[in-house]
Amino acid sequence: MLSFGFEEDVEVILESLPSKRQSMLFSATMPTWVKKLARKYLDNPLQIDLVGDQEEKLAEGIKLYAVSTTATSKRTILSDLVTVYAKGGKTIIFTRTKRDADEVSMALTQSIASEALHGDISQHQRERTLNGFRQGKFTVLVARTLHLVGLISRMLI
Repeated sequence: MLSFGFEEDVEVILESLPSKRQSMLFSATMPTWVKKLARKYLDNPLQIDLVGDQEEKLAEGIKLYAVSTTATSKRTILSDLVTVYAKGGKTIIFTRTKRDADEVSMALTQSIASEALHGDISQHQRERTLNGFRQGKFTVLVARTLHLVGLISRMLI
């Protein structure tokens, strides 16, 4: 996300906030720049680490798979991968673009119930999608990568 200028955007937002406020930062990872922002903008910040110092930096019960594939074969193998590895559990697939999220979700829906989540969807629909995923109405959520932090913070609520 840093290559997309995410660090600078967060800094601009934090600089624009009023001095009298309560601030909380949520991040799926804690790179140096996030720690620096927390020290600079938060008063006596509390860090909650759900992973600890484990070599594999994933929360308990979470598995991460990365598969190298061509663009044309990606959509055809995804349903097989989800079926084999998720075994009926919840799965989040991240894509680079909003269009990819829509296309992957539509391709998967032929065999597995899935929904897309990205910035072109209305806030009301995003909330319905997150609630549906949380409640198990569908098991696969296809999200644009840049929505990761917002997605994780909403899933924790």
